Amino acid sequence: ILNVTRRTYCGMAAAMDEAIGRIVDKLEERGFMDNLLLVFTADNGGGPEVGGNNWPLRGAKNTLWEGGNRAASFVYSKNLFKKNTPRVHQGMMHAVDWFPTLMTLTGGDTPEGIDGVSQWASIRDDLDSPRTEFVYNIDQLDSN
Repeated sequence: ILNVTRRTYCGMAAAMDEAIGRIVDKLEERGFMDNLLLVFTADNGGGPEVGGNNWPLRGAKNTLWEGGNRAASFVYSKNLFKKNTPRVHQGMMHAVDWFPTLMTLTGGDTPEGIDGVSQWASIRDDLDSPRTEFVYNIDQLDSN
């Protein structure tokens, strides 16, 4: 990788991947992987000025384009999914949905009136997302 910033960013991602692999190996070794949901998620797109790359999406972190706010997540479990094959869920999900989703999974009660909606059934069973909308931006200058 010719660009030093990008090369450093990729090196950090590779180091993180290796460290996570070691953690997963320890969890497996100790028997925890049979009763575990592993979730990795990002809250926004990457910043090109620090080596991030959102291609083919337009925009970057701190912008309203998809490259600024559409982000990947990764969910893994040995036994919690009915279809035990890799898949990509294309449903709409917002960061605030993780709390009610994890509460549903654990059997807890989600408080009324929160912004998030449980996505557990859509993730587990590869169904459509229950979310149909979310606040995309609030223009504080014009009080909109």
